[in-house]
Amino acid sequence: MKKVLIAVSQLRVGGVSKALIELLKNICDKYEVTLLCFDHDGAFYGDIPEQVKIVEDNAYLALTERSAGDLQQYGSKYKVIRQVCSAWTKCFNKKIPANYICNKVGKIDGVYDIAIAFGHPQQENIFCNLAGEVVINCVNANKKAIVIHCDYEMYGGHCPYNDKLLLKFDKIAAVSKSVGAAVIRCIPEAENKICVLRNFHDFELISEMASQDTIEYRCENSLVTVARLSGEKGLERGIEIVKELKMAGYDVEWHIVGGGPLRSQLEHLIDENHADDYIILEGEQVNPYRYIKGADYLFVPSVHEAAPMVFDEAASLKVPVISTDTLSARELVEDRKIGLVGGTEHIKELLKYALDNKGIFKSMVLQYESSNTEALHDFESLCDK
Repeated sequence: MKKVLIAVSQLRVGGVSKALIELLKNICDKYEVTLLCFDHDGAFYGDIPEQVKIVEDNAYLALTERSAGDLQQYGSKYKVIRQVCSAWTKCFNKKIPANYICNKVGKIDGVYDIAIAFGHPQQENIFCNLAGEVVINCVNANKKAIVIHCDYEMYGGHCPYNDKLLLKFDKIAAVSKSVGAAVIRCIPEAENKICVLRNFHDFELISEMASQDTIEYRCENSLVTVARLSGEKGLERGIEIVKELKMAGYDVEWHIVGGGPLRSQLEHLIDENHADDYIILEGEQVNPYRYIKGADYLFVPSVHEAAPMVFDEAASLKVPVISTDTLSARELVEDRKIGLVGGTEHIKELLKYALDNKGIFKSMVLQYESSNTEALHDFESLCDK
């Protein structure tokens, strides 16, 4: 049985954490898996399969993922280190702080067939998510890989430091072909290192949760968005578009599930447009799937995205997707016939067409088969070839 080490910065929130837990569930009986999680806390931490060996807690790793005020259990020394590393990174870059952390961590016990940094590096001036540096410097493995979940061209972290870091790995596993192509455009020398590692999903759990108190919408046409309330999600633009649909005579409602820094701004914009009776901010929800299942469409108006897990989640619930033309949208939506993709300037016309032809798109997405078979094949290829 091959020995695999996977390093991840945290399991608190987000699609990366969710995808990793599902990956672990699918591989823990086939590989001898060790997890190096920097922060031994978080909403998903308790979901780690019992077969997975966990590297013991390390204060130097924890301080990269916690605020200075949340390090009391380790002692005041680590609070000071956190503050200094964060300040240095903000003023200069993360090279010296990352090297310092790796030196303090030292070598992780064991020799592995493959070590995987499960997450792309953050921007050069942000002190967190050092899984890549730790795998390169602190792990003994025959092969090393890093998983890219972002649009490397657009997310703000494409810089010489991160480019050099990625090139140190034997393999760069992108969560879609389009994500991999974006990395190659930024780092042409990485072309021979690129492979695909699709996200894993718990389709059975998604279906079960979606059936618990499924939302019943009152309007003839219902849209739902599940996203962090942040600028790259295109929600401000969406408000104007849905308002125009309403004014054009469409009986439509739009429910936005998620929290984030733009909530107050979006609330003000919705109020300013007198749209609060048909554009509803639902806030963060433990169970977003009950909102998706009863909707006519999943609406993704993002400015940029990599390979959103919610595409597959919606399709598994037989809800078609309407998305702007972000990095992987054509590959993951149109090519698999689970919805429509269009440029940002045409999204209103796209919505109109979709709402006028709901039967066509519903019948298309009914053909979608939920499975982790391809994702498991991707992982086996990454490990075994």
